[in-house]
Amino acid sequence: MNVLEENMPLFSKSLLVLFKENGQRKTTLDVSIQSRISSIRHRKELFIQLTNPDDLFFLQTLTLGEEDFQNLKSQQGLFYSLHVHLDR
Repeated sequence: MNVLEENMPLFSKSLLVLFKENGQRKTTLDVSIQSRISSIRHRKELFIQLTNPDDLFFLQTLTLGEEDFQNLKSQQGLFYSLHVHLDR
């Protein structure tokens, strides 16, 4: 498990989300995005967490490093700079 040197919140909000799995369902999820620096790799990361206030067993997390973000960006054709937000 990574021990983190920095933990900076970038975004935290409840959002209405539409699920399209076996029909359609709307629910509210709490979305949290934090900037972190991994003490093992000493690289900047985004930590994304989704929780559901109505379902205590719902927890989805993703740690996205700079290299992973660049791969995702090229695959999805995104025009977004991760450095702008991580350097804050």
